Amino acid sequence: MLTALQVLEFVEAGQAQRLPKREGELLDASTAHAILTVYRGLSPATQQKLLAMPFWKMADVAWKVVARTGATPS
Repeated sequence: MLTALQVLEFVEAGQAQRLPKREGELLDASTAHAILTVYRGLSPATQQKLLAMPFWKMADVAWKVVARTGATPS
């Protein structure tokens, strides 16, 4: 199982499509960018909390933040 930090490393390297499948699902580019956008906007302490989550939960949190703030993942 990948850690959240490993997921972020794949995303930052532009390799989200190469992430191993988890429960038959791939991490799509939009979700990868949402996670990275939210992660970059957090304080270091909050970044650590995000990294402690399983990556499926990290994705859920990222989309909730994007929806709430109206931010556009870039």
